[in-house]
Amino acid sequence: MAQRVDQRDPTRTELEAYNKALKLSDHVMSVCKPKDKNPNACHIPKRNAGIGRILMEAAVELGADILEANELYVGANIGIEQRKQNYADRIALQEHAKRLTFRMEHIFRILYFDKPFAESTTKYMMDLICETRALLISWKESDSKMLKSIST
Repeated sequence: MAQRVDQRDPTRTELEAYNKALKLSDHVMSVCKPKDKNPNACHIPKRNAGIGRILMEAAVELGADILEANELYVGANIGIEQRKQNYADRIALQEHAKRLTFRMEHIFRILYFDKPFAESTTKYMMDLICETRALLISWKESDSKMLKSIST
């Protein structure tokens, strides 16, 4: 029996930042593949393939950081020192993911001047980056408040 399209998410994560990062990663992977012999393919030109590869790696690393941060358990039923450490580790991963969004934004700005993508494609990717970053920032702020409340 075939699975419905809306149920094909392999991780089924309810974390909004991860789902936004997945959309970004999907889009980056689709447009940053090196151009093949088909002149109508809307992939990145060979002259920008290195930058495209960096962008794809950053998109994958962004998703991995978000998932890893989400996997760190911070429930009240573990020891206070372990809970503090898990919050600190989670915040460090969130910070790294946020830095990756800045790196990706910088690469998009470089690519924007070379015009390998349609303006609508660039705008869509920039919107996804900004939305993902905003979600990461609010998540990090929430975790920072929780860490402070534990420490006091």
